[in-house]
Amino acid sequence: MSLVHEKQVLRQQVIEQCNQLSGIDRVNKEDLTLQNIIPLLNQVKSVMLYHAHGYELNPKSIYTYCSSHHKQIFQPVAYKTTNEMKIAQYNENNTNIFSALDCEIEDSIQWYNIGLIILPLVAVDNYGNRLGKGGGYYDRTLANLKQRNNILCGIGFSCQLIQEQLPNEDFDIKIDYFASDKGLIKF
Repeated sequence: MSLVHEKQVLRQQVIEQCNQLSGIDRVNKEDLTLQNIIPLLNQVKSVMLYHAHGYELNPKSIYTYCSSHHKQIFQPVAYKTTNEMKIAQYNENNTNIFSALDCEIEDSIQWYNIGLIILPLVAVDNYGNRLGKGGGYYDRTLANLKQRNNILCGIGFSCQLIQEQLPNEDFDIKIDYFASDKGLIKF
């Protein structure tokens, strides 16, 4: 089985597990995840959050915490045609991270100015290897940073922590932490 196929099979299995979580169970796990990530949030002044889609853990409670603690909050904006990601002010109403190529972001800042980057993931292993959706947006963007001083933290449900090592490639960026309903893991 090829590495690409192996990743795709694993994605389907983990997403299916996440989709089986009930609405109440999801909310409880999201609240526990917030409690577990607070130590990281308290270390930084700026946070980048994603907007959840489908199976992903919704970071809404993290947004609320950051907002009430006067953190600068940003979100990624991706350009499908170039696979480039930029950062814009967080907008609760704009949940679509993809933008038209000619759309300029007026309030864009540089990645190195973000203290904590919270990444979505499909799965993570005990070594900090992150399996994303397969588009490579985060990996490509973070690999292009000359010097990275941000904290990278994936968030998800505990069922997304895989015990065996995930298939990974040289360009896959490892994360520093994983926060879930079961705790905060440092790699």
